[in-house]
Amino acid sequence: MKKMTYQVLAICIAILFIKNLSAQNITLEDVSSRSFSGVHVMEGKGYYTFYFGEKTETKGMANFVLELFDLNLNHTKTVTIEMTKFSELSGSAFSDNTFLFSFADQMKKTATWVTIDENGNTIDKKVEEDIKMSLLSPDNYPTIYPIGNGEFVVIKPIKEKKIGYNLERIDAHFNAKYETSYSPEKGSFKVLDSEVKDNKIFVLKEFKPSILTRDFENKIICYDLATGTETYSYNLFDGQDSGFPFILKAGDNGTVTTSGMFFKGDKFDGKNSDGIFYLTLDAEGKEQAYGKTSWKFVQDLIKGDFSSALIGGKTKVLVEDIITHDDGTYSILGETFRKSENPNMVGNNLMKASLGMGSNTAGTSGNQDVDGFTIMDFVLFNYNKAGVLTGLDKIEKPTKDLIIKGEVANWNALSVALFLKKADIFTYQYQVKTASQQYVVYINYDGVKEMAYFLPTNAKTVDGIQSIDMNKGISESLNKFAKFDQALNGKAITYDTGTFGYINDNPNKYRGITPAKEGYMLMYKYFNQKLNIWLEPVPSI
Repeated sequence: MKKMTYQVLAICIAILFIKNLSAQNITLEDVSSRSFSGVHVMEGKGYYTFYFGEKTETKGMANFVLELFDLNLNHTKTVTIEMTKFSELSGSAFSDNTFLFSFADQMKKTATWVTIDENGNTIDKKVEEDIKMSLLSPDNYPTIYPIGNGEFVVIKPIKEKKIGYNLERIDAHFNAKYETSYSPEKGSFKVLDSEVKDNKIFVLKEFKPSILTRDFENKIICYDLATGTETYSYNLFDGQDSGFPFILKAGDNGTVTTSGMFFKGDKFDGKNSDGIFYLTLDAEGKEQAYGKTSWKFVQDLIKGDFSSALIGGKTKVLVEDIITHDDGTYSILGETFRKSENPNMVGNNLMKASLGMGSNTAGTSGNQDVDGFTIMDFVLFNYNKAGVLTGLDKIEKPTKDLIIKGEVANWNALSVALFLKKADIFTYQYQVKTASQQYVVYINYDGVKEMAYFLPTNAKTVDGIQSIDMNKGISESLNKFAKFDQALNGKAITYDTGTFGYINDNPNKYRGITPAKEGYMLMYKYFNQKLNIWLEPVPSI
């Protein structure tokens, strides 16, 4: 049987995937992919999406288009804003009744800010000129948090003599209640993650003494939302090991939790960490719970094949989230991965040799630019209330097989995983809680179809798992043929990260699932300039 390429499958999908959607659905035609970033929820009010449309009659300008929908997906309004033609959307948020959009134009070195009310009327506009081009790149786009009453907190990188970040609270007319900049005397500050809740702004800050060093220092900084002043700082170096967190979660009553890997001393190792950690701080920044588990301890705890694969082999763990159980215990949810274990990359080194690339020694320079990456099972590290590891569960699921091309293929496995996580390429999405059940939501392929799976947080296997089809309209016969073809030929998804380590057109932005009105999930799929949006009930088990 000849291999059926993804190009052929794409043609089949284009024919079959038209408008066969359930009730509460809508299809938009002629939607541009430029600055499209999915469909978003206005809590309790409706949904919105945006993209750049055609050039306007004004020379050098283009229309930014905002589409508004009510809670039942009835289209309510189309709003257009004239922007410079090379602008790209760099940030957005909705705060009660006000939209805030930020745009970056590297050609003109400008940052433009626009506020719009919930009815689509422009409130105000501000243009910042002579901005450094590096600060207008995707890596330096601002993070915007809605805080109610049409106000926002904006966190954005700064680069003057030193590299740091700016913290600002603004209203719909860009009046600043406060604005403060933070930069070190030497080296650089970087915001790894942030959260706003209960009148607090939490920032996970990384300090590096120089760009090229592997040394790092991570801190949790808490700022007062009303004044912007720092209330406490907590260093994630405990005197022996340094925390390298993946997530920051604001909890109830002013608490904050973080989790991730740790490294001995203060140096990042792109190959593997020394274990995982968990930390909760109370409202005053005092340690409420702290758990640190070395891989050696895990190995002793879970004797057997899985232990050898997880600790001694190429398999590694990326911490994704923290699950809090009703009894006060918690689990750290991770997803296992391996580099160069992709079914498409069987004979990997032989293939590279034939391409003149040699074998890939991770982390070295050279012309190696193709590698495999496999995202595998979930693993749950279970802790009691005191932060002591009590056990480990592995939940096996079908793998997600990737081919990485470009600069990122040269990186060590852990560095590749961090890059892919930032690009939303790992399968895990978030947690959803209903009146009767709490779920882990993840997205993976089933043949041609992408499926959104709802895994109960107390599940030990994926047996009986509920799912939602994210590609309605694809026939089962085509999907079965695709699954058979993949089993024969090891099809995988290719991501080209280019010379500078960017995914220029990430296909993951063209589909999505997010909690919507009570009991429903908002789904969207973009294909061939058509945007299908629909609502699906949350599966019940």
